[in-house]
Amino acid sequence: MVGAALEWPDGRREVAYYRRFGGPHAEAQLLSRQTGRLPRGVRLYVTLEPCSVVGKTPACVEAILRARPGRVIVSCLDPDPRVAGRGIAQLRAEGIAVELGAGANLSLALNHGFHLAHRRGRALVRLKIASSLDGKLATQSGESQWITSPESRREVHRERASADAVVVGAGTLAADDPELTVRHLRGPEPSKIVIDSTLRTDPRARIWRSARAAGWIEAETAERRTGNFLGTEVAGGVRWIRRPRLIVATLSSVSAERIAERRRDGWEVWTLPSDRTGRVSLKAFSRRAARAGLHRLLVEAGPTLAGALLAERLVDELSLYLGPLVLGGDRSWSAGFAAAALARAPQFELVKQRRIGADCWIEFRRRDWSEGLAL
Repeated sequence: MVGAALEWPDGRREVAYYRRFGGPHAEAQLLSRQTGRLPRGVRLYVTLEPCSVVGKTPACVEAILRARPGRVIVSCLDPDPRVAGRGIAQLRAEGIAVELGAGANLSLALNHGFHLAHRRGRALVRLKIASSLDGKLATQSGESQWITSPESRREVHRERASADAVVVGAGTLAADDPELTVRHLRGPEPSKIVIDSTLRTDPRARIWRSARAAGWIEAETAERRTGNFLGTEVAGGVRWIRRPRLIVATLSSVSAERIAERRRDGWEVWTLPSDRTGRVSLKAFSRRAARAGLHRLLVEAGPTLAGALLAERLVDELSLYLGPLVLGGDRSWSAGFAAAALARAPQFELVKQRRIGADCWIEFRRRDWSEGLAL
């Protein structure tokens, strides 16, 4: 997500932003509205370093060099190794003054998962929890539908639409048999991932049936494919849409025959090493997701998976939906984790909060989230 703005000496401003995958970049949109060179003193602001490589669109650096703004202010470097400072270097080499760092934290947060993937080699994990005020997922008898309001459940679908993939554990899949689709609003379908160390879950669960009904399993027959997007020839170019994937992450020690069965059913199978508990290594899983271009994961976890992610310090964001009731008992969403000491507990900072229906929604981000992301 990238934004750009032109500012004239008289204070007038014009803005643009990157609207869709494969479409014109923010800088290109903005500069295409101008004729010839910009007047003296006009400044160009961009939230991410202008690209210097030709991909699905021309390099933005070339458009900037033609327009010749008086100064370019860049919030943060593009961590993609194909760019990574080259765009700024090219502008400076052609005599354009460039400032770096204004509003860096805001711009880093805008593309947190993208920066994590390139700087640390792993995906961003956003843990979504719907619980009572005292952090319980269900009553002692197991009743859980519904702790939160219909409005909160609709908001969860909005979160799914903005994620690259929705992730659940084998326990949640067995207990709830969810579809993990986007409903109640219009939005792109994310990929679906099940973490299943032993491949014990039903290969034709509702998540599989809904994917098959939507035609995902046959997506490879589309005219064009690149990573997580499908391209279809249309008048004037190519229209790109998200290509949802149905993935199960399991241990590399699982029998080849069982893996082959899943693949014949249309699952994409990731075979990963184990952690010290004998389950799928969540660190390896996060790295695998980043390599697959799934930079932003929405994890709808039960206590076991949530606890394991906390123990591995992989939770980057918390999205908490709190229903206005107290359940008591021991069915806590974090029951799978226990901090050895206060000093070693994962720490988060408040980002925002608001009322949704009868519920309270709170967003947190890990306190050290930006360390090592900016150059």
